[in-house]
Amino acid sequence: MGYWLDPARTIAIEGSAFFVQGNSGSISQAPTTARTSTFVNTTPDVFVGLFDDTTTTSVTNAVISDQFYGADANFRMRTPLFASLPNFDVMFGLRYAALSERLTADVNSVSSHIFQPGLGLPKAFDFTNSSTGTGSFTIRNDFIGPQFGFNAEKHWGPFWVGNESKLAVGAMIEQVSVSGSTDNSIAPTTTRRLAGIPITVNAGTPLVTETGGPPAFGLFAQGDRIKTVFAVVPSGTITLGYDFTDTWSLILAYNYIYLSSVGRVGDQVTSPADIRQSGFFAQGITLGAKAQF
Repeated sequence: MGYWLDPARTIAIEGSAFFVQGNSGSISQAPTTARTSTFVNTTPDVFVGLFDDTTTTSVTNAVISDQFYGADANFRMRTPLFASLPNFDVMFGLRYAALSERLTADVNSVSSHIFQPGLGLPKAFDFTNSSTGTGSFTIRNDFIGPQFGFNAEKHWGPFWVGNESKLAVGAMIEQVSVSGSTDNSIAPTTTRRLAGIPITVNAGTPLVTETGGPPAFGLFAQGDRIKTVFAVVPSGTITLGYDFTDTWSLILAYNYIYLSSVGRVGDQVTSPADIRQSGFFAQGITLGAKAQF
């Protein structure tokens, strides 16, 4: 929406805003299993297996939701005839844009410590620990900075084509936050010696239950962090229009905006200490009306 400050329509103040929201729906992942075996070197070139550690982890009810929104305000000035275009405006102002993404999931993990049958140890020495947790992993990107640009229109009677391009430069503030809880069921253990070798075995006492602990398991086992980087945000609109009156027009427009440096939630899963950068491009089609006062 724009507002002309003088009757000759050479100076104006304009502003715009947008909001987009998405949701991936519930996603579940097939369980993954990791296994390690521990051996002891009893004599040269002779290795005896002691125990196997096996961990199976599954992720269920994973949902990614996102919001992308922003606004800008500009001072616009019409220039004299430029390249045979009767309407050519230059503008400068301020741009704000925000991208927020959130990943929530339930995570289950079972870890077993099983001794090799050849050792002849009682099965009671084996033990299993389990964990069940839920977590939320959120990253928010906030950009603010000055922008400049131009708008050019070419008219053929009531029909016209317009091209508006803007470029903003400024600071992108990125914030990662993690929340959730984990319930652990842990088997108490004790240390025994097998042929002089200390080994950890089941103590034979009831399981210890820990409720409401911090979020865990890979992508949730991370702390909150914040980072500020330089970013460039070009945006633009290509418009086909038809003027009903001097004030109102029917328009069909292609819109785009690009954020050069943002943190995406998927990029942070394997980056517990830093915030990884990537670009973000959004585009769309607009059908509506335009008013100039």
